[in-house]
Amino acid sequence: MRAFLGWLRGEADHCSMAAIPTLEEEDRKRPNREHQKLSGEKTRIISRVKGTLVRLGIRNFNGNLRYAAARLKLMRTPEGVTIPPNTMAELERDLAQLRFIREQSRAIEKARMTRLHEAPLEQPHAMVLMLGR
Repeated sequence: MRAFLGWLRGEADHCSMAAIPTLEEEDRKRPNREHQKLSGEKTRIISRVKGTLVRLGIRNFNGNLRYAAARLKLMRTPEGVTIPPNTMAELERDLAQLRFIREQSRAIEKARMTRLHEAPLEQPHAMVLMLGR
């Protein structure tokens, strides 16, 4: 109530009003939000894999590589011991989940580019093209 009364009196910066986005505007933001969420998930999985390997003494593993799962099977601890079977199974599941997330991220990017090329002169697309140039 106090904020509203200050706004009615005309006090500068007492409160601000925000425009409520339309359903179309809100829907246009969904792909970007989903892509950001997937990027965070990729980072979380890679960090977890690296943390698991560091506990075993393995420090030279890059989870971003395409053939990371194949390289993982060849890894040995500094003592020359293979990765324990339960840990290996967990790491393989994590890398499979990482591959799936990357596929989803590529699908979002592909859909985004398709929409951009279908209607390049619509308002949000025109701004993207202008910034791209």
